[in-house]
This record gives sequence, structure tokens and C-alpha cells, in this order.
Amino acid sequence: MPDRAVWTTDDWDEMLYTCSRTQEYLLTSLLNLKYSIERDHHHTMLRSISSRLKSRESIEKKLVRYRFEVSAASACQNLHDIIGLRVILSYIDDIYSLVDALSTIENYQILEIKDYIKHPKKTGYRSLHVIGRCDATNGRPVLCEIQLRTTAMDSWAALEHQLRYKKDLPDSDYVNRELLECAKMLNETDIKMQQIHRYLDVQNQKESAAPESKRTSESRKTTRSSKAKS
Repeated sequence: MPDRAVWTTDDWDEMLYTCSRTQEYLLTSLLNLKYSIERDHHHTMLRSISSRLKSRESIEKKLVRYRFEVSAASACQNLHDIIGLRVILSYIDDIYSLVDALSTIENYQILEIKDYIKHPKKTGYRSLHVIGRCDATNGRPVLCEIQLRTTAMDSWAALEHQLRYKKDLPDSDYVNRELLECAKMLNETDIKMQQIHRYLDVQNQKESAAPESKRTSESRKTTRSSKAKS
């Protein structure tokens, strides 16, 4: 289990204020990271970035559910998702590239990675969760969770949540099987899209490496051919 030494306080307002400041810091850091790594990869990697901060009521309910002491100090020590961020990326490779880049954020340390892409949940859920500790407020490090998904993973997760939790229906083997099948199909799509992207990337690299004179010669041949046909 990673070291999760964090700042604690018994003051709910102080705790939520510190988490709010940390949330803003991480959002800004991710946006800066987006511009930096996309310059190197030459395509849009981070398609969207969103965040949320749990309310005091939500935090207290979760502490009760997991049988922790209900206090601000207990929340600081035991809950890693008071601050939650979600990043939607274009390809599976982009997710792992971003994980590597996260370690470059100042005042932020990765503590644990839960890889539900390589090891999906039995429901079919796929995502990569990064649990970290961020000290954005001068000696007040707090835990946070960053979820990384492709567009396909996020679509499945959003609809699965709506179908499974927003309907007052009993658990259904049929629904479970169909949702799992959808998750598998979307994963196959993610893999195929990744393969296409890799292929095009290789072709672009070959084109960039070709001598300028060769590209000019081929362009002239195409132009002469077009004129002959006309």
C-alpha cells in the first residue's frame, strides 16, 4: 500500500477550501500538460478535461458507507476521490503517454495506478485510475483521483451508469450480458482505431523522411499525367 501521508484538519470549511484550491491547480496543470505533450505527438490527445469536488454531504455518506469516522480529518486520510478529475483521450496509447507525463506536474505525486483497461472489471468497465497526492497550498497535501478514458470507454461508462443506476429495476442477467457485450465491442473499436492511427503515423513519418526532390518529382509526374488526361 502506498504512503498516503496527507494534511488533515477537523474544520470542514478549511478542508473543502483546500481541496477546491487543489482542484483548480490540477485543472490548470492538466491544460498546460495538454499543450506541451500534443506538440510532441502531433495530434489531439486530450479531448476533454472535467472535474468535480464532492460535497460535504456526499463525503459524509461515503464515510458512513465504508464505516470510517465521520469527520473532516477522517475524510482527508481515507478518501482519495474528494477531488476527482476525468480526462477523455483519443487513443489507448494516449492514456499511457499521459500517465507518464503526469509525473512531471509540480507538487504532485502518483501513489497508485488502477488499470481497468488491461484488467477490466467483470461488468466490462474500462478506465485507468491514477490516485495521487497534490500539495498545491503550501504544506497541505491532499489525495485526488484522475480517471483516464477513451471516448468509447467514457460513452459506455456514462450509459451503463444511466441504465443500471437510474432505473428502479432488479438486477438482470440479460442486462449484464448485453452491457458486457457492448463493452467488448467498443474495446475492439478502440483497438482498431489505435491500429489505424499507428499505420497513418508510420506513413506520415515515411513521407516526412522522403527527400524533397523525390516529392517534387512525383508531384510533377502527377501534374503531367493530369494534363494528358484532360
